[in-house]
Amino acid sequence: MADLTARALAAGGVGKMGCLTRLSARDDRMDNEIRSAERVVAIDGCPGDCVRKTLEAAGIDGFQHVRLTELEVDQGGPATVEQRVAMVVHHLTQRLRDE
Repeated sequence: MADLTARALAAGGVGKMGCLTRLSARDDRMDNEIRSAERVVAIDGCPGDCVRKTLEAAGIDGFQHVRLTELEVDQGGPATVEQRVAMVVHHLTQRLRDE
């Protein structure tokens, strides 16, 4: 769901996605793109926090971290995946605009 949320935010013009695999592989271009971004939001889908940990391991700090399991969206409830993604996108869009 984190991937779908990031894709929906990017498609809506809220931001753009980066590739964690390229960052983990120490790809200079991806590293530079992330470091030069106005704002970096790490969206993790579970308490494992792989996105946050990958950014930290690359020495990137000052990013905002969002863990989807902590939002007021029941990821396993009766809503469809598309409905849950829409709810999360709405929540995050508001949160990012308010900050």
